[in-house]
Amino acid sequence: MPLEYGLEQKIKNIAPALKEYSAWFAAVHSDTPATVPGLLLGWLGGEGAAELLKPEQIEEFRQNHHKLIAAGKPNPGQFEDFIAELASLEKKIVSENLGYDSLTSLRSKRVLVNDLKKELDRLARNGQQFTVAIARIDGFQKIRDSFGEDKARDYVVLVSGLIKKSLRAFDDAYVFADDKFILCMKQSEARGGIAALERLRHELERENITINFGNEKVPLTVSCCVAEPLPDEKVHELLENLDADLNNPRNESDMVLKHYEMSPLERYVQAAKE
Repeated sequence: MPLEYGLEQKIKNIAPALKEYSAWFAAVHSDTPATVPGLLLGWLGGEGAAELLKPEQIEEFRQNHHKLIAAGKPNPGQFEDFIAELASLEKKIVSENLGYDSLTSLRSKRVLVNDLKKELDRLARNGQQFTVAIARIDGFQKIRDSFGEDKARDYVVLVSGLIKKSLRAFDDAYVFADDKFILCMKQSEARGGIAALERLRHELERENITINFGNEKVPLTVSCCVAEPLPDEKVHELLENLDADLNNPRNESDMVLKHYEMSPLERYVQAAKE
């Protein structure tokens, strides 16, 4: 699938920058005159980077560039780490443009709303029922705080793989947040969605992953909430309500909840009672 022209223009300097750094590295290590690479810094200062990256990411790449140049003759490991990071950035941007999350290979949040709108249109036109679920890695912030970002990402990748195994070939799964996923089970009522989530639980149990928090050993678990959307449902409201029900402090971890559709008035009354 070709890239959108606008995105292609925004990232067009990344590939030449990789070649420019490689030529510079070869030159400085052969003691021949070398021009300091400038394509990346130029790109980081332009609109393309501003639209695709967070300010802190832009600053991090700038700092890494300056460290590399300041080293004079950077060692191969330092150079390879920098190039790998730059190549990974290009892959991430391209993957997300095509609707996929570069870390997990699940569908990205970028296409989630539009995809769910299409399913709601089918439901309204011909009654083709589908089920939406949200899944959350339990204790994710504690995992991140205890073991760092890289280890936390490893668990995200692992759970993503188990989600893929739990779904049918024509179902879809999306990254929704750092620790959350949205599953769309097509041509399925709530019981079919619950069955998919139970398969996910069984896959986790089969993996038998235990997280060691010092003196405390905790199994890796996932909590879920599933719903049958209504034909006139708004996507943002559906996702917000699923997320709210999953995060209700009265609910325990490692469970599958069924979300019942309520009107805004019913939700207001329920909130007032609580």
